[in-house]
Amino acid sequence: MAALFDPLVKLTSLGAYVRIVIDANGSKKIQLTYERYCRADEVKKAQGSASRFERLILLQCDVPPGWRPRTVQQATTCGYGRNRGGSR
Repeated sequence: MAALFDPLVKLTSLGAYVRIVIDANGSKKIQLTYERYCRADEVKKAQGSASRFERLILLQCDVPPGWRPRTVQQATTCGYGRNRGGSR
């Protein structure tokens, strides 16, 4: 069985951490912070992953303060998402 892709794990491996910010309209947005110096290509990869999986990342981070973000496996088990079985 193939493992589920977790965008938070991918972003962490690129040195990026996710912060959820609320803009003036009240909608939630993703802001990336970096723990160390990152090359331009790593930053571009992280921004691409964050924009592609924005809704999933927001779902994972929608937990009470002080709790760890959900994993994709937890979200799928609870019925928050669905596995389409392919790469697209």
